[in-house]
Amino acid sequence: AVLTQIKGAGRVMVDIHLAGTEETQWLFRENKEERVVPQEKGGETREIKVLQEPVFQRKSGGEETPVSTGKKAPPITGVLVVAEGGDDPKIQKELWEATSVLLGIALYRVKVLPWGK
Repeated sequence: AVLTQIKGAGRVMVDIHLAGTEETQWLFRENKEERVVPQEKGGETREIKVLQEPVFQRKSGGEETPVSTGKKAPPITGVLVVAEGGDDPKIQKELWEATSVLLGIALYRVKVLPWGK
């Protein structure tokens, strides 16, 4: 609705394309092992092993379920903006930049087109 407030934009429709669906983020417990191995000709090699294990919570019936830390939205791959004022280069630029700022995406991911008659 905010894009329609740009002077000269008129009616505006926006189509947002995503890279997929939202992803559940899981809680993991991380165990880190570090080992230093001396070399024959001096010096040493450092080996680091990281093991991640999911964290589970036990429910009242004894059932264990993994712990979720939330959901992650998929990245925006492109945005199409169609506006009545989209045939004016100045309005196109305003819509282009405003869309980029509002969604926090690069300008090249936004395309502004004029509203068809």
